[in-house]
Amino acid sequence: MTELLQIQDVRKTFGIRSSFLGRKKDLVAVEGISLRIPKGRTLGLVGESGSGKSTLANMVTGMLAPTSGQVLIDGQPVHDQKGKVALRGESGAQIVFQDPYSSLNPRMPVAQLLAEPLKVAPKVLMPEREQRVNELLDQVGLPRSARQKYPHEFSGGQRQRIVIARALARRPRLLVCDEPVSALDVSVQSQILNLLKDLQDELGLTYLFIGHGLESVGFMSDEIAVMYLGRIVEQGPAHQVLADPVHPYTQALISSSEAIPFHAGGTVELTGEIPSPLNPPSGCVFRTRCPLVTDICAEAVPALTPRSESRMAACHRR
Repeated sequence: MTELLQIQDVRKTFGIRSSFLGRKKDLVAVEGISLRIPKGRTLGLVGESGSGKSTLANMVTGMLAPTSGQVLIDGQPVHDQKGKVALRGESGAQIVFQDPYSSLNPRMPVAQLLAEPLKVAPKVLMPEREQRVNELLDQVGLPRSARQKYPHEFSGGQRQRIVIARALARRPRLLVCDEPVSALDVSVQSQILNLLKDLQDELGLTYLFIGHGLESVGFMSDEIAVMYLGRIVEQGPAHQVLADPVHPYTQALISSSEAIPFHAGGTVELTGEIPSPLNPPSGCVFRTRCPLVTDICAEAVPALTPRSESRMAACHRR
């Protein structure tokens, strides 16, 4: 199966001033991540806040350049050697943000919001823009009468449909969905998830789907990668990861989820807070919260290694 997205050993650090003396320290937000998504498929990325998921998403969409490694879309690098964005429009990725209330300009009517991305597209004339706006409204299930309305005149679910339509304006093949339903009422979350599924089938889209909620990630994803403090700690087919998690962190996430009440790995309680990336633990980054920690966990970083034909995990337990 042809891969649309390839993330190759990507690392991202930020220089942070750590004291009043002006000393700088590296904050490692993403550490050596490699992921692949075949065309027309969905990879779900899960983990707590502070795991580095949004930083990775920003590198895929071109908003951040990796410190090292590279991101490829259909074999083409997202950034050039100087860190500038090399892919745009149909060739690059578009993002669906978490909060539809803050991601839309309240002073623009819907027609202008959807036509705005087309202004930078070559040879898209005004009549074509008008036609494309109508097509986008049809695709996301909004009436064409919405063209002249402003964001405040819509519900949260309708606003997220507008956000999705805007992301589709230049016909990208890859969408990064960064917690696209977490700000919505539970009653409309399933509507947006089903819309994304329908659009994927209709347009052949590829998704990087980021979320906290394991229920939504499990529903959307063909494969799941679990991220903790900048690293991937488990990866595999979605149904296998949710039914039989290997890594203690994955087990703890599932144990804390009311939507997924049981799993083969037993119950693991997740306690404490995720450590600061400015001062990560030695060895395994999860060891300070792991109920199964041993001496080796503080001494060596566990490699992400195969546990079966389709599963990977980074844990010293065998």
